Amino acid sequence: MDINKNKYVADWMVGNKFYHSIIDFILILIGLAVVIVSIKGWLGDPVNECFSRSGSVLVLIGAILEYKQTRFSQLALEESIRWASGVGEAVVFAHAWHRILVKYIAHTFVISGTMIWGYGDKWI
Repeated sequence: MDINKNKYVADWMVGNKFYHSIIDFILILIGLAVVIVSIKGWLGDPVNECFSRSGSVLVLIGAILEYKQTRFSQLALEESIRWASGVGEAVVFAHAWHRILVKYIAHTFVISGTMIWGYGDKWI
């Protein structure tokens, strides 16, 4: 018995197309740019405190991205429950590769941003 025969992967759902993640990638680039600019300032001026403050920007962007991912997962769960409640077969939503990538980047931003925010001034 083929287990994939009873599944329907809804890649049509809003948010699961690549162009729906463009804002996520723009936020990622902004976060990386803030850290790079703060490191350049840190190397030029040892008294500069921008590096440790850039951690707060990373945490904020990571939290925004994680919220968006959680909201997308919640929509997928609601849609799956609605479909499985008698309106056809059970639905399994598979996240696209860019959704998974954004999720891991968001986690990395939150963790590294917290470390930079908390200990960035000690690294100078």
